[in-house]
Amino acid sequence: MGYIDRIASKEKCSGGMSPAEVYKCQIDGECHYLKMTDMAFSQTTYSAKREAGVMLWLADKLNVPKLREYGLAGYNKLY
Repeated sequence: MGYIDRIASKEKCSGGMSPAEVYKCQIDGECHYLKMTDMAFSQTTYSAKREAGVMLWLADKLNVPKLREYGLAGYNKLY
């Protein structure tokens, strides 16, 4: 997840329904969103892994945001 080091600006988003932290970021002059979910939610409907899988499945069916990367960072956060 080397692109995290290239984040030029980060603005916390509000208004979501999940317990995840969501940030609007500028990376290499482009707008991206970073969603971080605590591992405590990994077996729930708030799982970042589940959401990533759904977005990949929907990609050729609906206009959904492009998933740049999914992974585990540290010991208790999914990015």
